[in-house]
Amino acid sequence: MACCGQKRDSLRAQPATQLYQTNHQVPRAPARVEAPYRPAGQSNSAWQLLRYLGRSTATVRGAVSGRMYPFGPSTPVQPVDERDVAGLLATGAFAAVAG
Repeated sequence: MACCGQKRDSLRAQPATQLYQTNHQVPRAPARVEAPYRPAGQSNSAWQLLRYLGRSTATVRGAVSGRMYPFGPSTPVQPVDERDVAGLLATGAFAAVAG
C-alpha cells in the first residue's frame, strides 16, 4: 500500500492538463448586451451584463482580459468584457442579463 508521499509524487509527475481535465463543454455566450457605461480605457471592447448568483461578495478576474470584476449583494449586475463571459458563465455562479 502506497503512503501519502508517494501519491503526491505521482500527482506531481502528471501534466497539469491531465489532472484538471473535464468532459463538459463550455456553454455558448448569449448575444452581447451593451453595458450602460464603458470602463475607462476599454472603449473598443464589447461588454455584456452578468448577474452574480452568490450571496456573498466576490471579486473575480477575467481569464482573457485580466480585468477584476467586483460582485456582491449590493452590486450583483456588472458589465463584463465579452471575452471573459463564457468562462464566468461556465462556473455556474453567473447568469447573463437579458436585455
